[in-house]
Amino acid sequence: MMGKLVKGKKESEKNISGIVEKDKVQEEVIFQEKPQICLIDIEDKIKENLTKKGLNVESGTLGKAIKVSNEDNYNSNSHKCLSNLSFPPNLHEYEIIVLDLENKEVIPYNVGHHSKKYIQGFSDGFFLSQYPENLFDPRPYGSYVLRCEIAKNNGHQFILIIFASAYVKKEYQFATYTSSGTHLEEVQTYYNYDFCSKIPYATNKFG
Repeated sequence: MMGKLVKGKKESEKNISGIVEKDKVQEEVIFQEKPQICLIDIEDKIKENLTKKGLNVESGTLGKAIKVSNEDNYNSNSHKCLSNLSFPPNLHEYEIIVLDLENKEVIPYNVGHHSKKYIQGFSDGFFLSQYPENLFDPRPYGSYVLRCEIAKNNGHQFILIIFASAYVKKEYQFATYTSSGTHLEEVQTYYNYDFCSKIPYATNKFG
């Protein structure tokens, strides 16, 4: 009698073990090389969830807005700024690009992030943020660079998913630094929708 009970218990344990092993097999994720997906200014948590499902996902950014303390005095009325955009080097090969234009993350100014490690030639170009501006937004310029990257696809078909936002215009003061000092260059204008060369005319709605 006792022998049968023990045997039955072992059989039960074996069945339970079999179920667990089966569940483990079901949880195995097979990596899918295609489609290649680039998430631009999308939450890291979303990328993590998609990656766990075996999707081939990389991140990118048009850049993050930077808080600059430009003051109304000669010594601290401007800041040298560089773009902090980032895209995968082979972005033009991706099948799906997801872009969130509502990203409003603001980071503090860090002088180390706006200095180039190596400079070749006789001049160094950069953006000049001046008083009264206290928030430098590199994203419209990043949107233009994104369009240049997409243009490299040579007709490669891809899907572009956009989480839209208000239409933003940004004027940038370009400058160069040489042995004789800082020289102001032309002011150039970019828009947050510059990633698309053909976009219908639109105006922002208020209220």
